[in-house]
Order: sequence, then C-alpha cells, then structure tokens
Amino acid sequence: MADFEFIFANIFQSQIDALSELASGPKAIAEAKEYFEETVRPMNKELYSRWDFEQWSAYLLSQKLVEVENGTVQITQKGIDFLDFVRRYKVGFHLSN
Repeated sequence: MADFEFIFANIFQSQIDALSELASGPKAIAEAKEYFEETVRPMNKELYSRWDFEQWSAYLLSQKLVEVENGTVQITQKGIDFLDFVRRYKVGFHLSN
C-alpha cells in the first residue's frame, strides 16, 4: 500500500490514463509515442514543450508499472495492481477506462 501511495502522489493523470489504455493490451512503441504526441502533449503544452516521450514515460518504467519488450510497451502486473488500488482507494478519482 505504501508503495502505491508513493506512486500515486508522484504520477501524472496522463500517465494513469496511459496505464488504463495499456490494460486493454500492449502497444507498439510507435503507438505509445503517438499517444503521447496526440493525447498527452496537448493537455499541457507548456510542460510538454520541455518534456519528450522518454522523459514522460521514465516514471512508469522506473516504478515498473510498464515494461518495454520486443518493440512493444505493456502494463506489468504491478501496473494492473496499481490501477486496482486507484479504483478501490482513491474515491472520486476518475480513471479513463
């Protein structure tokens, strides 16, 4: 629980939304980058004018919520469990899926 509380305190809404998208299945890295460019970057143009896909996705990778393998990005079991934590314990927080 403490690990998920720490992650929740430091994660962006857009990263949680991306985890929700990945919960439906892996995406090619090109698709993940396209998601960042078309969905995430427009959400906060000022912030994301200084950040690229690699910087934005680094937190998801470092916390082991996603993994990259053979040119695809997929949610890990920890990422699935984190989404479940958000649904159960962060009442009022909106998940995109």
